[in-house]
Amino acid sequence: MPLRRAALLIVAMLIVGAWGVRHGQWPVIPQPAMPRPEKVIELLRALAALTVLNLAAVGASAPVARQLSTGGRLRRVVLRIAAGFALLGTALAALGVAGLFRPPAVVGVVIVAALAGLPSLRVALRQLAGRPPPRATVALLAGVAALLALPALHAFVPRYGWDALTYHLALPEWFLRTGRVGLDRSSVYTSFPLLTEMLYAAGLALHGPPVAKLLHLECGALSLLLLADLARAHAPRAWPLAALAVAADPTFLWETTIAYSDLSLLLFGTATLEALPRRSRQCRSRAAGPRRPLHRSLRLDPLPRPPAPRGPRRRVDAAARDAASPSARHRARPRRGRRAPAAPVVRAQHPRHRKPHRRRGLPPALPAADVSLQP
Repeated sequence: MPLRRAALLIVAMLIVGAWGVRHGQWPVIPQPAMPRPEKVIELLRALAALTVLNLAAVGASAPVARQLSTGGRLRRVVLRIAAGFALLGTALAALGVAGLFRPPAVVGVVIVAALAGLPSLRVALRQLAGRPPPRATVALLAGVAALLALPALHAFVPRYGWDALTYHLALPEWFLRTGRVGLDRSSVYTSFPLLTEMLYAAGLALHGPPVAKLLHLECGALSLLLLADLARAHAPRAWPLAALAVAADPTFLWETTIAYSDLSLLLFGTATLEALPRRSRQCRSRAAGPRRPLHRSLRLDPLPRPPAPRGPRRRVDAAARDAASPSARHRARPRRGRRAPAAPVVRAQHPRHRKPHRRRGLPPALPAADVSLQP
């Protein structure tokens, strides 16, 4: 079995390489050189800004953390970051519609959300120290990191793509300069939702364009992790092929080196597809209610009861009816270790055998006189 699995992985990698050589747009390998100190400082600042954005996403998704607590730890982390990106982008868009889209205001919103995410980070680190992740998760993280190491270096190369210079990065910069988010007659792209562009605006306000490229790269990495985890949930041995199937697309690798919104769309779409079946199962379970036996789930309408008689017989008939009802027998059912109490035996008397009623202070009723005519 290990040899067969290794052969399958080698064949898959050969297919990926052949496809890339024939149709691919692979990232250009930079020339090796000693990094300059200012480049290292810029790299550290960009990584710090990306960390703050992730903490802000975790803090923004804190109100919906219980709805996202499904699957393993890896899936919970990915879903929470994806939901936090969506909520944070929506909050920044509302800030821009209100006319408060200035760099200090955007940075303030991000910092407040990041401070709200610090308790969740502390809890996650404590759980990670107490219970390390399984080897499959470590292997998956190492494979994704090795695959996207070269595109991470391209985040600091001034290559952003035509669409980024047209509206993906140009519109957030224009919004930050004007102080509001709105429509512009000279650009049809301002009528788009621009959810990812709001995150790019936060990255521009924190550091600069490299943060936007790193954010787009992170969306691709989270999509890979989520797809592989979903494949592992259905088939434990299918997650390497699922990750390779996504990485086999050269367009995906090319997208990791630019600042578009396609990889964020992949992340949000995958998270939505993960949440829809779970939500539908919850709705069906709520509609069905608790499972009960068939004889208890059937509800039959009772037969109409005859009107209660008048006079003192009403109490006798009511007691007899209550004693003979199924609910009375259910109440009289003994528990374990206890003896059932004796139910009172009350029998309804026939009118012909019933004794005449006597009132207090009055003589007994006289028999009716015979007024029939006798021959």
